[in-house]
Amino acid sequence: MGATPSPELKERFLSTAKERVSRDLGLLGRAGEVWDLAGDLHKIGGEAAMVNLPEVARAAREGEEAAHLLGTASDRQARVICGRLLRRLSYLLQGLSAKRPTPAPVEAPSTTDGGRRVLVVDDSPVAAQALADVLEVRGFEVRTATSLGAVMTMCASFSPAVLVADVQMPNLDVAELCQRFREVTRGQRTAILLISGRSEAELRDRLDAIRPEAFVSKLAGADEVVSRVATLFQGLRA
Repeated sequence: MGATPSPELKERFLSTAKERVSRDLGLLGRAGEVWDLAGDLHKIGGEAAMVNLPEVARAAREGEEAAHLLGTASDRQARVICGRLLRRLSYLLQGLSAKRPTPAPVEAPSTTDGGRRVLVVDDSPVAAQALADVLEVRGFEVRTATSLGAVMTMCASFSPAVLVADVQMPNLDVAELCQRFREVTRGQRTAILLISGRSEAELRDRLDAIRPEAFVSKLAGADEVVSRVATLFQGLRA
């Protein structure tokens, strides 16, 4: 049975996502704001995947791709396509907000031990907490962080065995993050799982440079991330 983040977290996502899309529709007419537009849509897509809203995640990803097209060819057709996708995303979010969420069944957590500590790093607190919720339901002990300083503090006080980090964080270099994590946990059995709204093929050069133990696309959903985390812990115990 799949675990889902809390209804409260979904409501928080829907509220902030609607505000961002409204802002993005305004950015559409400003050529210099293309990368802000793409960044907003990338974040919405990642958060939607983590709170189990795959249709919203796909729509945001399509909008992000259209926004990048605007960055290279400011033709009217690209702008029309991007506007259409943003309006579709807005309708989706409005429709989901109109529905009253019902509490999802929660699995009984398995016994947690010191060897099941996970640190989730994402520049979006919503996406980080959504994934943490699902991991905790599955019996993992989880902390979240949104900055390199917080990660270093958690490594010292929490001693995570698995690091789960977003690949694309504007204010945090994931390559540096992984290097620092490996340095401070040297001598311990640890693993790194990288996640992204982009595909493995699109990120191949970056992944080859960082060499994580595993990678999962956020579009595969939170359950796939949890499954991969469980597999990594099995490998650490072997």
